[in-house]
Amino acid sequence: MKKTYLMAAAALMTLAACNKSETVVNETPGEMTFKVFSNPATKADASITGISLKNSWGIYAAATQKNAQGVIENQNFFSSTEQLFETDGSEPDGVGTSAAVADTRIWQASPAVYWPLGGVQLDFLAYAMPKADHNAMASTDAAAADWTAYWNNYQTDVAEKLSFNGVDTYANQVDLLYAAANGQTSAANSVSPSANTKSVVLNFKHAQALLIFNAKSSVADKIKIDEIAFYTDARVSAMRVYQTAHATWAAKKVADGYDSKDADGKAAWDAANAEPTLADLTAENVTLKTIGTFTVDNTKIDLEAGWSDLATDEDNYKISSTVTAVSEANKTTNPSGVNDFSANLTAAGTWYQMGETLLIPQQPKVKFTMTYSIGGNTYYYTHNDLKGVWEMGKKYIYNIDIQLHEIYITESVADFVDAGLSDITLN
Repeated sequence: MKKTYLMAAAALMTLAACNKSETVVNETPGEMTFKVFSNPATKADASITGISLKNSWGIYAAATQKNAQGVIENQNFFSSTEQLFETDGSEPDGVGTSAAVADTRIWQASPAVYWPLGGVQLDFLAYAMPKADHNAMASTDAAAADWTAYWNNYQTDVAEKLSFNGVDTYANQVDLLYAAANGQTSAANSVSPSANTKSVVLNFKHAQALLIFNAKSSVADKIKIDEIAFYTDARVSAMRVYQTAHATWAAKKVADGYDSKDADGKAAWDAANAEPTLADLTAENVTLKTIGTFTVDNTKIDLEAGWSDLATDEDNYKISSTVTAVSEANKTTNPSGVNDFSANLTAAGTWYQMGETLLIPQQPKVKFTMTYSIGGNTYYYTHNDLKGVWEMGKKYIYNIDIQLHEIYITESVADFVDAGLSDITLN
């Protein structure tokens, strides 16, 4: 008997309200810098573990300059389309610090960027990611497959719209954050760090949803979870048919004494008994959408962001087994460790994170299929989840509690009873 507990309801939504806030302040008179203003209690990714972004991250911002009446005067304020803001690498990166400790680090451009004079306004649109990921993508030609930023209206109003086109999120597991702040002025923000009473706040949000799978067994070392995947019902049915057919074929091979035959005998047997095959997996067999375009629209009063042109891929069908440590986003479940799908669940009643966490585009929920082994036999369990949406900015933890029950046989032998047959006389 298997029982699945889901932690994807209101409690998780509260835990996963992963808005991140950064503040524009001054380091020197008139200099434009970023500083942590407020912080969430829960982070979605192991790269973000303290009370702020780590110093290995960068904030990439664009700005449009407008006059006091809101008319555009400079459609691209920075010298390049986007401006990198960094924090001093010699300062703490926030790992292991208490959430109650104030973070005094600032994020600034190099060389310094200064506020314009004359009471003009600036609209900001920004995203954040690890600098290593940003640099790696900038050096590749595969722009259609990664998190390369496109400032859609850089010639007219750069802070109006931002998009990441055709991102393969499965191959590029980057916890992208995005934010905007409009109508900001030098008068409201050009103050000294010691005063620090006015600031431009960028409330960063996560562009993706986060999936996490944990599992435990009631009996130690008896069950092995081989994979957790997102298949169509037709694909699962085909896998079951193949499994049965292949087992029958393998049994016949043994019964016919295949290994004892000579080369000609084996060739004749092979010709008469074709080995069953399972068709190669295609994108049509996969239900989880992992490729799409993410757009941040700053043309309206409230910032809007969303996914479009979502697609599946035959290579993006399962939870990856490449993992060495429990995700920071999974600490609330307190699993003892991770299982990379290569071994049995060795400790009874102990949670294991199954493979890596998975960042995905926002989309309607789909079923997942768990392939598992008991006693050398392979089985499939498809979880029919409640209808809903995997929303960006939220994490969904699926805790799979497997209750194994041993098979017992009780014997009972009845006494022989006379059948009352007549004697048979032969002459």
